[in-house]
Amino acid sequence: MHCLSVNECQKFDTFKTTLEKSCELLDYLGDQFHCLTGFFKEAYSSNGSTCFQKCDFLEKDLSKKREAFEKGKSCFTDYVKDHCNQTSIDFFSKNYQEFVNDISIKPNDTDGQSPHKVLNTFRCDALGKQIQNEILELHAMKLESNDTRVPKMNKMCKDMQYCVDDSCFVKEHTKHTVEHTCNLLEMVHKRSFAACASKLMKDKPDFLDYECLDGLDLYDQ
Repeated sequence: MHCLSVNECQKFDTFKTTLEKSCELLDYLGDQFHCLTGFFKEAYSSNGSTCFQKCDFLEKDLSKKREAFEKGKSCFTDYVKDHCNQTSIDFFSKNYQEFVNDISIKPNDTDGQSPHKVLNTFRCDALGKQIQNEILELHAMKLESNDTRVPKMNKMCKDMQYCVDDSCFVKEHTKHTVEHTCNLLEMVHKRSFAACASKLMKDKPDFLDYECLDGLDLYDQ
């Protein structure tokens, strides 16, 4: 079948490309989303001598990330078999190399509508949930500036900043909130933080007088 015109052919090619990209995105939604966010969360929270320590699945450098997923295939597939449903098990069994390509090769398009960007968003989601869990655990404890958990939290927050800055799906307000949270965590490194926080909670000044807090209510539970 011949196209009516060059213009019509170009429109058809554009539509075909858009449709193919949409289908590729659908592959990672639903069951695969829950499976992958769980995997990334495990990668962030793991400690000890697990396979997650041997392969840096969270590496920012794409070539090193590719190497991690290629060398750590058994680690990934074992997690999928133990924690994901049959749909995800079948999908990654058949499409693992394509998945590795999607997660480690940055496309030329800038609209963010690509499997690579979607997979990065999954990592952001997992990291955000892990940070929330860490903060909730620390909230009920007395946190000192030399607490060994502080550097870990600070690194996770910086990773979150990098993650959301590279995502087309995260709103600017959310990016601002992440940046603000990271700045607060950075303050914990200062020795005066614990004493300052204690004084604030004791004196309870009106935070509306402090523009640098940007409306943050430290008394809000």
